Amino acid sequence: PDLIVEIVSPKTARRDEKIKFEIYEREGVKYYILIYPDEKKAKVKNGFKKKEDKEIYEFDLNGCKAKIDFNELFERD
Repeated sequence: PDLIVEIVSPKTARRDEKIKFEIYEREGVKYYILIYPDEKKAKVKNGFKKKEDKEIYEFDLNGCKAKIDFNELFERD
């Protein structure tokens, strides 16, 4: 796949951030998004370089443009 999204919990963080990251990088996944609901944040890895944490992120999935507003994923205080 070109895009994988993982919901990260304290119990899965090591597996999601290290083990799965390495597998997805090796397999050529273009975008890997880690969602941290407890911390109300997300990390995007594009081409497996960590991108600056942004509230809105635009993707190009084989010519199909997509945009995610991470503000909509979390209730802001």
